[in-house]
Amino acid sequence: MAAFTDDDVPLTEDNTIEDMVTRAGEQEQIENLREEGYTEDEIERYLQMQADAGRAVDHLTSEYVTEKTRGEIDPPGTEGDDETREQRAYSLIADQLFTFIRSTEGYEGDPEHDDYDPSTYPEPRKLSDVLTPEFKERYPRARKYQDKLDRINVNEVWVVDNFPLLSVLYGYYRELPDPSQVDLNAFDHPYGDEGTIPVFADRSPSEALILEVDRKALVEWLVDANVVDESVTPDADASDETYQKWLLNNVDPVAVDNPFSDVDHEPTESAYRLLHSMSHALVSTASDQCGLATDSISELILPNVPAIILYAKSTEHFALGGMSTLFETRIHPWVDHTIDFAEQCLLDPACSQDDDGAACHACLHLTTVTCEAFNEHLDRRALVGGPATPAFWNV
Repeated sequence: MAAFTDDDVPLTEDNTIEDMVTRAGEQEQIENLREEGYTEDEIERYLQMQADAGRAVDHLTSEYVTEKTRGEIDPPGTEGDDETREQRAYSLIADQLFTFIRSTEGYEGDPEHDDYDPSTYPEPRKLSDVLTPEFKERYPRARKYQDKLDRINVNEVWVVDNFPLLSVLYGYYRELPDPSQVDLNAFDHPYGDEGTIPVFADRSPSEALILEVDRKALVEWLVDANVVDESVTPDADASDETYQKWLLNNVDPVAVDNPFSDVDHEPTESAYRLLHSMSHALVSTASDQCGLATDSISELILPNVPAIILYAKSTEHFALGGMSTLFETRIHPWVDHTIDFAEQCLLDPACSQDDDGAACHACLHLTTVTCEAFNEHLDRRALVGGPATPAFWNV
């Protein structure tokens, strides 16, 4: 959270995201100093002196900063005495933010580790860095890329090689198509060990596109949709950091973690429904531009960032290049096609007037191996507007 909100924690070569999550021992030292009666300011000065002397990690790279930042972040549902839910909320936020930072800033790893191999770590390229005058001269349509992304309220796009994926298979079910109504059956252990449940895993780095959604536009859409009151949102001229913290404090990561449970927190449900619908619309039209089948593209929604990750599903351990092609040369037609796609459905008007959401198998629904929420929380009207729903996109 400290790195994400830039709260005096700039990411540099000497202060990397891996430093924040892999260094151990300093937090125990901090707790010991507290038990001895030292104040927080005294502890911070002591840690800085240790760092300057080369005898400890810079306090800016420790859990100490995260703990200080955590005091400003209080996600929904963490009030009360339920420590388990509170821990889960902060853990899920940390997972989202680490995934986003690791993938967009790059992740160098620990050169001293036995398994160190920099070729396996994410290698991001940012669109704003790619759009040089030379690139625009070579691809004239690239001049319109940012205008197109502005229409769908996307601030920045990254293409990431070696996007870190871990595919896990831990069981199966039969009989009913709804996973929430059946029992999960574990696989038999391959070596006959009856006391353990086997989990099969495959690390398959792939290629991905990461789209950072405009935070201010999302909050303003929640206000326009009468989901939150304008009085509790940041001022119109507030900094991006303020909107970052607002989303961390007002979107419940626990509520959307289980796709089979209802989301009772309206701001969270609305924000997730918007991002999820946007993701499905983009996936549905990406295949025409990148050469990957729709079923070969999966999604990952980071509602607290907010960001959408579209990645190529592959077990071949190599990148096909489709996402890079889409990133470099096909954003213009991709965005146009996606807006057209979201505005109409073969089953309209029945689909567009559905009280449960304008989404069906003829438009936004994807296969369950592609969708992270089993086609729940979808509504095209959140994107292009409807009788009682403002449009998030500038259609």
